[in-house]
Amino acid sequence: MEDIIRTVRGVFLQPGQFFESVEREKSYIRPWLYFSISYIILIFFSTIIKIPEMMKISDMGPLLLFIEVFGMFISISFAFAIPFIIAGLSHLGLLIFGARKGFLNTFKPVAYSGMIYVIYGLMTAVLSSIAYLLYPSGLADAKSSGLSYLSSAPIPAAFLGSLVIVVTFAGWIHFIAVDTIGVARFHGISKTRAFFGIIIVPLFILAIVGLLAGGLFFMINGGMPTGMVTFH
Repeated sequence: MEDIIRTVRGVFLQPGQFFESVEREKSYIRPWLYFSISYIILIFFSTIIKIPEMMKISDMGPLLLFIEVFGMFISISFAFAIPFIIAGLSHLGLLIFGARKGFLNTFKPVAYSGMIYVIYGLMTAVLSSIAYLLYPSGLADAKSSGLSYLSSAPIPAAFLGSLVIVVTFAGWIHFIAVDTIGVARFHGISKTRAFFGIIIVPLFILAIVGLLAGGLFFMINGGMPTGMVTFH
């Protein structure tokens, strides 16, 4: 556990120096296990810290708690696959931008950088719980009205709720930035090529999903376009 903490500290504070120290690493085991263990800790912590919130909702508390625990076990089962999935998507884009030094050199930066996002995940879990303590009805309001509940929440709770969003985006930005440093070093390419290689396939998938979701939304809410032939 101490080595995992040292690894997180190194990736978080000195990514260039850290990646230099693991450049000769030839196994998937260490980065894979370190990320998976860190992610499972995040899942357990996030679930446990939500239990008081769930139980305060008298009519739906037990059901929400069951759903949360069930989701926890589903997330744990995916914890060991996540770095391979993310690295696989990144590697497809990196091949387009000339990376040719093998999948391991994509996997290591993804797995180690992913431990950074775990830190941000812990921060958002704590901030969310504090916001709920300040504004107990916020959980139910948030689920029913999205982000608009922040406008009616007390100022401290609204600030913390907004901070959760900021921290979440900051986590993704930090993850991509550190992953870019590792990929550029291990594959021997520029950081610009590494950056675009990392994001191009995920962005393409998001664009496709967005178009499909938009089309589905239009069909449900706007009906079929004028002139479309229907058969009965």
